[in-house]
Amino acid sequence: MKHTDEWARGDTAQRRFAEILRGYRLCVLPTYAFEDVTPETKAPVMLAPQQDSILVTPDLLALRDGWAQWCEVKSKSVPTWYRRKAQWEHGCDRDVFDEYEVVQHKSGIDVQIVVHELSTPEQPEVDSPLRLSGLWLSIRLNDARRVGDWRTDWPGGAAQPNRRGRRGRGGWLWPRNAMQIVREAQSSSAREGR
Repeated sequence: MKHTDEWARGDTAQRRFAEILRGYRLCVLPTYAFEDVTPETKAPVMLAPQQDSILVTPDLLALRDGWAQWCEVKSKSVPTWYRRKAQWEHGCDRDVFDEYEVVQHKSGIDVQIVVHELSTPEQPEVDSPLRLSGLWLSIRLNDARRVGDWRTDWPGGAAQPNRRGRRGRGGWLWPRNAMQIVREAQSSSAREGR
């Protein structure tokens, strides 16, 4: 999967979000760069006790003064309009979503899902045209679980039944309007008026 357009877009988003976190004076451990990855997904892993021996981890670990947070970074061209619920949505592979919950539980560190949305709805509450934006959005994993739902036919829908995420389990999707906008920190020179 490495060196596809999709991989390059995701890699760029991970690196860019690491810089955004550093702008907030956080230390960042880029787990996406680890060499020990699952062969199935090429994702970074955490080695855990026996029964869950290898768990897929989020892409970044942000740290400062005893505080830590996992950040899973996704680059999405567009959100999906879900007609049945009349809402824009983002989502991720259900199997990996479930592993992030185990990582959160075993590490005691919250997981945040961050989406770099390349195009944004002009009117976020209705089905509307999209405009280029490059917006950063985030949601806590626990909140995505609470407000989202499991779709066995995601991604691809009825038209592409061979696309069902890792292990064919579909995806976990949540409303876009449940996400918060992530603002980039101002540089110290901008804050000081230089």
